[in-house]
Amino acid sequence: MVNQNALFAIYGSASNIINFISFDLAIPVAILMIVVAGVIYMTSGGADQKVALAKTIFTNVIIGLVIIFASWLLIDTLIKTIATTSTESGGIIWSWNEFPTNCIVGPEDALY
Repeated sequence: MVNQNALFAIYGSASNIINFISFDLAIPVAILMIVVAGVIYMTSGGADQKVALAKTIFTNVIIGLVIIFASWLLIDTLIKTIATTSTESGGIIWSWNEFPTNCIVGPEDALY
């Protein structure tokens, strides 16, 4: 028998890590890098090297965001396709990227 509270903890931690990287970390870093590219572009004074650097930074930021969100979408699609919501076949009983709120973890459920 699988300890349900341990599964809640594992899935909750994985979901929190994925959401932190995808949304809480990637978006602010991307905004910061877009601002940096804008400052470089505005202060370039027409110098071709600085204009090219600013365009490269901006392009790489957009490509990075596309990769991050495409990978999140791929993981979401695969898990929703493969995992069944039927508990009779041993499937998960909630959406993989949402932490279930109906779990109670006590000292007897610790993973040590």
